[in-house]
Amino acid sequence: MSEWRTIDDLVSDRAHGPLSSKVGILVDEVPYTFSEVNDHSNRWANALQSLGVNKGDLVATFSPTCPEMIWVWFACSKLGAVFAPLNHALRGEFLRHQLSDSGAATLVCSADLFNDLARVSSSLSSLTTIVVIGSGGDGLPSDPQRNLVNSEEILFRNTDVSTNVSPNELAAIMYTGGTTGPSKGVALSHMYILNVSKATWVARGGNEETVCYSPLPLFHLNTPANTILGAYIGGATAAIDSTFTVSRFWDRIRLYKATQTCLIGSMITMLWSRPSSPNDSDNSLEILFGAPVPADIHEQFEDRFGLRILTLFGLTEAFPITLSSVELPPTPGTSGKTYEAYDVRLVDVDENEVGPGQPGELTCRPRRRGAMFSGYWKNPEGTLKALEDLWFHTGDICRFDEDDNLIFVDRIKDTIRRRGENISSYEVEQALRLHPAVADVAAHGVPSPVSEEDVKICVVLKEDSAVTPQELYYHCIEVMPRYALPRYIEIVDELPVSQVGRVLKYVLRERGVTAETWDHEGT
Repeated sequence: MSEWRTIDDLVSDRAHGPLSSKVGILVDEVPYTFSEVNDHSNRWANALQSLGVNKGDLVATFSPTCPEMIWVWFACSKLGAVFAPLNHALRGEFLRHQLSDSGAATLVCSADLFNDLARVSSSLSSLTTIVVIGSGGDGLPSDPQRNLVNSEEILFRNTDVSTNVSPNELAAIMYTGGTTGPSKGVALSHMYILNVSKATWVARGGNEETVCYSPLPLFHLNTPANTILGAYIGGATAAIDSTFTVSRFWDRIRLYKATQTCLIGSMITMLWSRPSSPNDSDNSLEILFGAPVPADIHEQFEDRFGLRILTLFGLTEAFPITLSSVELPPTPGTSGKTYEAYDVRLVDVDENEVGPGQPGELTCRPRRRGAMFSGYWKNPEGTLKALEDLWFHTGDICRFDEDDNLIFVDRIKDTIRRRGENISSYEVEQALRLHPAVADVAAHGVPSPVSEEDVKICVVLKEDSAVTPQELYYHCIEVMPRYALPRYIEIVDELPVSQVGRVLKYVLRERGVTAETWDHEGT
């Protein structure tokens, strides 16, 4: 297997090699050969360069999954620029924070999201250029603060762009859900992303006939690294859908003749929960790669759908920390064994390594260069805190079984994990505090019957204020993305706090859904 120094090395190699005319990527069924992908990326690289984007500059995107997202990503790798894809569900303060934190001067935005961007753009002093995708001939509104460009007017040059980029230079900034503060940008080098792609590709055991399918978004590391670049490394094909639909998942697999897919845990549970059908195993899928499914349904899932489940554990900052493979399949309910690129240990609250079989916080450190993230974007304090004692602290409680397979136990952090999205409880709380009747609020997760968690908020009202849970929910719709909307709302007299005034969220989690809790899905 050839080695590539940067993402553009890989993209250009496939475009000019013996596989140039092979379909490398499909997006919502539209095929693009390796050569065509490179041509589109060159056009975007020339366009961005003409707008003043140079090596080291950050280019943010705010768009649903579409081919242009991939072209911009690869264009950035050609220019030595840094790709920063933002969750297209962001709204209000969530969106403003990430754009402000990134400091992006250039943003590529889909036309249908432009109005959401416009609501926060006035406070973004660093943003000077907005390239709008898909605006057609309708024109763009004027903006005296910045340059608005229709993408169709600048994509005309298809000349090769080549920049001297080091493997250790930044390729992307990807934002994760915040925990005790706002969401952080994770800085990722070319070497790191390529290492992730190669590790997961090798574990899945594919070849040039493999079709890797993903309905996951492009603003997470999963699809760009595991699906797209994994397929590129193997000379295979990546099939991308812009949305995930449980009822249509297997039809999409059959349509693409997909042989591999990388999914998150809640998706797997949703697929299992569908009514069984005699033709469940009548599909092309061979490998399902993702988080562990419950141990008691692992083998039943494999038998029902006629495939093999391979599991792994990792974060955007360090991926994969553990994994299984076609040659070393996982024990059901576990995330496989420690990946060779990391030293891993479990520690207690005093940083002492715990004994065999005991739960502790999962920490890791790289055993080779480029095996982990490059730090948090513009956040040296956060980076130092995460790398305490030179070990990266994941904030996850895990244990190892007798065969050294990793078993996830619980989260230390206040992050709420809902249907594949990490939700910052801090940002949810900040959005609720915008309501004039809210004096204090605490957001936390409660177990979901589907998988992972649902969001609950406990609200203390200001004196002489009156507001119903329904009214608070309508407020949430206006100020936060859909995936972060609370299912449960409880109005309380006070929040439990420690002696230093910190909200004791473990008390709230233990209380869970009470008789006084309003349930959005129950109304």
